[in-house]
Amino acid sequence: MKKIVLATLVGILMLSSCTKENYYDGKSTITVKQYVDMLLDGTYSESTEYQTRCGLPDFSSKAIEELLSYGKDSRMIKSYPCNPISSYHMEECPLGVLMLWTIESIRVKDDENCVKMMGYPSLNPLILRESDKKWVNDEESQSAAYNAYRKWWDKYRNDFESAKKHDPLEGTGYSWR
Repeated sequence: MKKIVLATLVGILMLSSCTKENYYDGKSTITVKQYVDMLLDGTYSESTEYQTRCGLPDFSSKAIEELLSYGKDSRMIKSYPCNPISSYHMEECPLGVLMLWTIESIRVKDDENCVKMMGYPSLNPLILRESDKKWVNDEESQSAAYNAYRKWWDKYRNDFESAKKHDPLEGTGYSWR
């Protein structure tokens, strides 16, 4: 009898956790807007219930358009998800670069390399300029990355399985660190 009651309670809890906010079909329980607001006010924590596979929210491809809407945002954030296996510490990151990195996490989340990176798409939300091997998150690199992701999404938005196979930064002279 106790098992039946426990199973019923678990079932009720599972059904009640399916809220309107969880429309991304990933495992994240927050919206992109909530994620951005928490990043901007410094309240996003990697150790919360907001994410499941790493410090980034587990959004599905349905969140990409909204994430892209912040891709040009240059406001600097000081508290944001970081890959724990990286030895490099960044004091701050442009919000738009972090949104593009979050999109990259959606694109590669089933990829073997992403699994090796503990669920993160790369070591850091840091853009590598391939011509001189410098890590840059300046306006020029952010704009180039945003344009590449915008073009990629416009091309593949209706076929995410194909989109996952194409690196938006390929051929741009930039990559993720």
